[in-house]
Amino acid sequence: MKAVTPPPIAPPVMREDSSTGFGQIFASTAIDSIYYAVNIKLISEKIYDTNNWKGNEEFNLKTGPLVLIRATNLVGLNNNYYDYDENQIKKALARYNGKGDKAAEYGEAAYKLYLAFERYNQPARKK
Repeated sequence: MKAVTPPPIAPPVMREDSSTGFGQIFASTAIDSIYYAVNIKLISEKIYDTNNWKGNEEFNLKTGPLVLIRATNLVGLNNNYYDYDENQIKKALARYNGKGDKAAEYGEAAYKLYLAFERYNQPARKK
């Protein structure tokens, strides 16, 4: 006779980090970006820890641009942000979201939003 038992159930996959806040930024990504910004002397603030991350929307919004700056570095772009062409902007926006095909799709979609903001930001920079 053969015993009939159900197959084993795999434990749920747990992530140690998750994106949070308006910028949908992983804490580890934020911390890496802040360290990078401090090291290149872009900001001169204290180094944050993960305890400051949760539930702090001001911190989250302040960190979003630093994550984007770090993304440009990670994809090999220079720091002449206003001189980027369309493909470079899409590459940076994609890296902000991660790596791979889904991130590339994000970069394409986010570029359309970038153009909407840039319509107003570009004239303001010229004043």
